[in-house]
Amino acid sequence: MYIGNCALILPRVTIEENVIVGAGAVVTKSIPANCIVAGNQAKIIGKIDDLLRNSLAYNLNIKNLVYKAKKNYLSNINNRLLIKKHYLEE
Repeated sequence: MYIGNCALILPRVTIEENVIVGAGAVVTKSIPANCIVAGNQAKIIGKIDDLLRNSLAYNLNIKNLVYKAKKNYLSNINNRLLIKKHYLEE
């Protein structure tokens, strides 16, 4: 469970396992397991399973590459979710 900064959880509200509560959320109703909630009156905005699946699919793992290797790697990715900056184009 992760509860964001300044989140307000009202009395008699239960939060199940594996839940993310967004920063500043006002939780007025119980939250089922494996959900992501946010907003002032907190609403379910997603599922943990979807978050993990999307995060793993786009984990580029380029942290330890030097600049030129990163540039080459990112220039060769053909993915609609990545935005190529003008300085990567030559």
